[in-house]
Amino acid sequence: QLASAGKKYGINDVALLMAMMAQESSGEGVDPMQASEGVGYSIKNPTKSIDEGVKALARTIKKAGGNIPLALQAYNYGDAFIDYANKNGGYSQKTVQGFQDLHGGKGHYGDANYAKNVLKFYTGSGGGSSSSSGSDTSTSDGLLSTIDGYKTSLIGLSDQIANINYDIFNAM
Repeated sequence: QLASAGKKYGINDVALLMAMMAQESSGEGVDPMQASEGVGYSIKNPTKSIDEGVKALARTIKKAGGNIPLALQAYNYGDAFIDYANKNGGYSQKTVQGFQDLHGGKGHYGDANYAKNVLKFYTGSGGGSSSSSGSDTSTSDGLLSTIDGYKTSLIGLSDQIANINYDIFNAM
């Protein structure tokens, strides 16, 4: 379902979508992407939740100019966060906290560590905690490192497949 919705809305990174769903709900319940708030009505169907959640993420990625941490935080805070961050130096933990403070402070508005936690799930280093540690660029650097790792793995996998196909062809 995630791959299908991702393809429909132009997000081909299923691992990112899985990380988001893990942060939202651990993939459980009738609204695993917690998309009800964004659409303004209660979602009671996991397929609908995934579709609406991926559509919302695609919209925020586009509005954020492809900046994944900024788009993820906007998924949690709402699209207004993108404008706020862009006017205040871009995505950083400082702009995340500043936006939250404007809306009532900790516990009253979203999760200040949302993007960091999703990216921890994405990189396989856990996630889900609310502690704030590390530099503001660590999540972006980690994401870029992960993407580079995936590229290297895919190139290696492609070479392995080519060798298997060559071996099969020669065995005929």
